[in-house]
Amino acid sequence: FHVDPHFGGDQALAELSKALHENGMKLILDIIHLPHHVSARHTPMSRANRAAQFSPLAALTGYEDAIEETARLTEAWVPLDETEQAVLDRKLGWLQEHAAQRPELTLIVFQEDPRKPGGAYVETAGQFRQLDPVNNAIILTDWRSIPLAYIREIRLPLPETEKEPDSFM
Repeated sequence: FHVDPHFGGDQALAELSKALHENGMKLILDIIHLPHHVSARHTPMSRANRAAQFSPLAALTGYEDAIEETARLTEAWVPLDETEQAVLDRKLGWLQEHAAQRPELTLIVFQEDPRKPGGAYVETAGQFRQLDPVNNAIILTDWRSIPLAYIREIRLPLPETEKEPDSFM
């Protein structure tokens, strides 16, 4: 008995059987290979069409996606300590003072995962437009709004003639 490679081959059947047994279930092979009636009037179905009709794997659609999603890791949001918050506050003050020049900046921001607890720290870049005190966010020139609570770091690529103030460190 062999499984058509189109349906995953013998290895897929062995993996399915093992996974089912590990979860307290048993595998019953379908009737494809049993003797069956053959009509004198109708052309027999191809083996692939018969298998598709009785496929025991049909119920497992999305199984690989579910396994992948379970294995995908997320990070926890980590609040800033007092020193980190003070540095961030000084950089936000500098940005406000230089808002008219629309300074370029790179932000390290926590992005919540839509499907599971946690998220990831991502890098986003843009030009500073303003601070939004109502929504407690940075507004970039492309109108993206970045909540201050999720900002981990602000990087300011300053010209060589202008250093980041020592107070940032």
